[in-house]
Amino acid sequence: MIVNAVFDSMTDALAKGERIEIRGFGSFIVKQRPAREGRNPRTGTVVSVSSKKVPLFKVGKELRLRVDDQQTEEEGLSGEDESEAEDSTSMRRGFSG
Repeated sequence: MIVNAVFDSMTDALAKGERIEIRGFGSFIVKQRPAREGRNPRTGTVVSVSSKKVPLFKVGKELRLRVDDQQTEEEGLSGEDESEAEDSTSMRRGFSG
């Protein structure tokens, strides 16, 4: 019952376009997708897809590290200093710098 109340509250906030952040877990945002032309996969005909709002979830750093079996900064960075860990994270994502 309490969980349903929390989810209802989160749904209401997202419907209003608000951002929800749960520290160490992640954040939910609403993004506006523009109208576009799509294709019916069965027939290949062009169809009009109207603009819409979609909820997005961005995982938090602590959750990402724990799922990847790495220690969080509070626990220590498994022998790496903070800048080395940041560099390796950036490289895995394809960023340089």
